[in-house]
Amino acid sequence: MRNALILIVFVLVIFTIGCTDNAAMKYKGEGENWAAEFDYHKTQSSTETVFKLSYKGSDSNFSGPVSYSYTSSIGKGEASGIMLPNNKTIVDRTPGTGFAKPSKEEEIQVKVNWNNGSTESIMLKSIK
Repeated sequence: MRNALILIVFVLVIFTIGCTDNAAMKYKGEGENWAAEFDYHKTQSSTETVFKLSYKGSDSNFSGPVSYSYTSSIGKGEASGIMLPNNKTIVDRTPGTGFAKPSKEEEIQVKVNWNNGSTESIMLKSIK
């Protein structure tokens, strides 16, 4: 009887540890005019991705419009006609309830269009 109780407690502990798979992944990359980050956060009941795109070009008066797209194994995002805020960083937060998470080896492709024809591609790589 005591062995059965110990076995049940052991199985519950292992199961609980497996269910608390909190995860965070961060990907970064930059090109000549833009820097980008993709953050992934997972808790027991939800996920959130945060995509940040920052202008680092030489035109200090540039304010947009900007279009971008990115694709990862857990989803994609895009926006067009975005005007840059004063800090020159666009932030796109996406909450979710999915259980998929990107792999550490994954590379995320980002494409940016601005100034009516300028384009730049950025490859984001895991830093966590």
